[in-house]
Amino acid sequence: MALPAQINNLQAFEQMLEVAQQVRGALDGELKDDHRSIMTAQTIEHYRQRIRDFELRQLKAAGSRA
Repeated sequence: MALPAQINNLQAFEQMLEVAQQVRGALDGELKDDHRSIMTAQTIEHYRQRIRDFELRQLKAAGSRA
């Protein structure tokens, strides 16, 4: 997923994750991260934090331009 998203970044991630988990379940497969390791709850939380960090940087950058 590329940031920024058309909708709320975290909301876009959650929707993407939900669909990916449904596909994984339907195919009895594995969900992998960007390093092709099995996606764990810890990995998912790490991605959420990266999105929050991205949004904070965007807010700071917008504030310094104003």
